[in-house]
Amino acid sequence: GSGYLIDSQFDFRNAAVLINSKRHIKFDIIQYPAGINSQTISGTSQYYNHNLGFKLSRINYGTFEGRNSDNQKTQDYSAYDIHIQGGYGLQSNSGRFNLGIIGGFFLGRIESNSARAISLEPAIIYNGEIFRIGFLLQNYGVILSLDIRVNSYCFFVAAKI
Repeated sequence: GSGYLIDSQFDFRNAAVLINSKRHIKFDIIQYPAGINSQTISGTSQYYNHNLGFKLSRINYGTFEGRNSDNQKTQDYSAYDIHIQGGYGLQSNSGRFNLGIIGGFFLGRIESNSARAISLEPAIIYNGEIFRIGFLLQNYGVILSLDIRVNSYCFFVAAKI
């Protein structure tokens, strides 16, 4: 895919942008009419030539009415995702390249099914005379565990990497 390189706000999309970020802390609370809500806190800081960032986000998908395979009402259940991320950015000595990496831990749950994963997102930006171009490997990760319950008709996996 393609994207953009906006330095003023580091939104954990490309860790190499962390080097020129002007925003130091950000809070987001979003409530959707369908009962879905999310909360996020993120921040950036610079320590000498090292640029650091963190992000903690939670999405609650609400409460769902449980039904079995015969459409009989069962116990209600909920679903949520939690993602904790940390970022690091460094500019090369020549200033031609910005390098960055974001690492994260993901926890997802729906009904009695859960998933845990580690995510890793390396990034690089080339700062040319006329243009800037960036590359990143987004949402690369390893699934640590999937706790999946299987019934006779349905197999469901909830995971995000």
